[in-house]
Amino acid sequence: MNKFYLLLFILISFIKVVFAQQDTSSKYIELFDMDLEQLSNTKITTSTKTPEKIREAPSIIRVITQKNIREHGYNSVGEALSQIPGFSIINDYLSPNISVRGINGGMRAWSKIIKVMIDGQPVSFRPSTANFLGRDLIPINLIKRIEVITGPGSALYGANAFLGVVNIITKKGEDIAGGYASVEGNLINNNIGEETSIVVGEKYKNIDFVIGASRSKINSSGLQIPESSPYYSIFQGEKSHNDISQPKTFYGKFIFENKKIGTFTLNGNYQNLDTYGEFQDWSILTGENRYSIYNSFFKTQFDKKITEKISGTAFLAFSKGGPNSNDHLDYGSPDYWRKREFGYKGIDAEIEIKQSINEKLNLTYGVNYAIDDENLQTLWSVNKLTNEKTLFGQEFGDTIFSNLGIYLQSRYKPNSKINLIAGVRFDKHNIYSNVINYRIGSVFQLPNNRYFKLLYGTSFKAPAAEQLYTSNLIAGGVYGNPNLYPEKAKTGEILFSVINKKNIAVVLNSFYSVIDDKVEIGQVVGHSAPINSTRINSYGIESELHWKINNLSGYSNISYQHTEKDKNNLTNDEIRISLTPELIISNYINYSIPNYHLSFAISHKYIGNCKASEINIIYKGEVYNLNAYNMMNINISTVNLNLIKKKETIFSAKINNLLNTEYAMPGFRGVDIPSLGRNFSLKIVQMF
Repeated sequence: MNKFYLLLFILISFIKVVFAQQDTSSKYIELFDMDLEQLSNTKITTSTKTPEKIREAPSIIRVITQKNIREHGYNSVGEALSQIPGFSIINDYLSPNISVRGINGGMRAWSKIIKVMIDGQPVSFRPSTANFLGRDLIPINLIKRIEVITGPGSALYGANAFLGVVNIITKKGEDIAGGYASVEGNLINNNIGEETSIVVGEKYKNIDFVIGASRSKINSSGLQIPESSPYYSIFQGEKSHNDISQPKTFYGKFIFENKKIGTFTLNGNYQNLDTYGEFQDWSILTGENRYSIYNSFFKTQFDKKITEKISGTAFLAFSKGGPNSNDHLDYGSPDYWRKREFGYKGIDAEIEIKQSINEKLNLTYGVNYAIDDENLQTLWSVNKLTNEKTLFGQEFGDTIFSNLGIYLQSRYKPNSKINLIAGVRFDKHNIYSNVINYRIGSVFQLPNNRYFKLLYGTSFKAPAAEQLYTSNLIAGGVYGNPNLYPEKAKTGEILFSVINKKNIAVVLNSFYSVIDDKVEIGQVVGHSAPINSTRINSYGIESELHWKINNLSGYSNISYQHTEKDKNNLTNDEIRISLTPELIISNYINYSIPNYHLSFAISHKYIGNCKASEINIIYKGEVYNLNAYNMMNINISTVNLNLIKKKETIFSAKINNLLNTEYAMPGFRGVDIPSLGRNFSLKIVQMF
């Protein structure tokens, strides 16, 4: 730790002495001097699939910019999403599990309640519909912005746009005009880790391309089971070991643009999640478990302006994923481990038309078709001495999942102050039958730069192959349930915002959601299985404050969400939903020193108390809550240091959990998840 602080001091002193006299450039000014009104005019596409200003978009949408990513020192999309009001994250050191407005997907959910896309292409791991939001998703230096819709999105995006939509917009070659090479070293529990990444992009006449890749090694060994855990006495004194994650990822994009012909885009993504997962429900501190899978897609898209009033888009995408050869699920047996055989191949196709009827009315309509060939999970017991395999459970074979979706969206602007939207989508699935979703919304521009939004929509979450058909991993474990219904939600939202030109912006919104048939892993006779639960009601308030005074800027948000089951003679403790806090407060301050080309960012987060998982409450024999806690991070980075041929070099030093706060996150099957403790990282990015 002392070496880290010494290195940090030397780094700051070096920058101060050598670069104090450098002139600021337009690039620096662009990064730090954009006022809040300009930011609110940033155009986004996720809300309606057409470019529009954030403040005028008919949805509750937030944007995480590359400026935010750089200032905070985020290393993954999951880290970045933690700043969104209403989002909370359980980090089980395998993959982030996001809760949205008081709702969490539960055990092994890994953020499946939201739809995650890269440049409009869904990237969930389709056998489970989980989203892997760690360093395995995409190189962080490739991200231009992240557009986040909090609320229903199924009327436009179909299944899995259940409680939110996250669209990662990547940089183009012209944004990069060269490349980035980065190296990071990190220290967690005195364990050294590292990451290397490279991004290359360029535009030449009609051709634009960008490619990027990264690989990491993160070692979080040395963690102990929290005292809140029902099985604390069993694991007391034991520490996680060999708890290593080795994610890899690749993304590439090639664009050919011609005014007469149109625009052709080829892009692809490869995700490799590889971690030992010491705190999974089947593998507690075994030191031998290894969860290793890959996920990928390749997509070709054609965009064409057909007439002055009509434009069209068509795409075809191929996806594939499954376990890697080193996937090795260890459940603590001295004699056997489990080997999984499963995987999928998927095809997505879509044709979409945008039509301007007149200056006031615009239509978007389209049809898409998705088909997955799912090789359902088969489990084998492997003898640790002989490597002999024997079938464990049932072989389900292959199953086809297909879905046809048809949607229509109309946007009507009777004048410059009013924006109205209405949309409907019909989905026909070969397993869960037909679903209709819709949304309506209105945006009103009021005097003095004020905006008012009134929104209502529905959404659904289709059961995943893993939830429908699977054998239990361990005795008394989780079986599939082929009788599941889709989860459905209805949400009403109100938003009011005020933007005071350059230095202050205030946003206040409230919501009310009703969730029917939510899928949770529940106790069945002799084992567990996904089941449709009773109706859930969720309501709350989210507020934001953005401000800027010269070189000092800040951001605060408070979100309160109350989520409960239908009462049905339950006690107040019993009706409260597990896994999510009711109160979350986030604060962030950034101070820039132009003469020294430094940026200091301090973030604080308060996470309120949280009800433990239902299965841990059963194991403990009583309802219990995990205590509230405060978390503070600090990131120091340089800006506009041109060390090599007028190309920028970025040094950054980050301390996570600055105060070394100890806390517990909800876990399953007898254990809660421990906090990571104070940890450090140093990173250098060289542009070329």
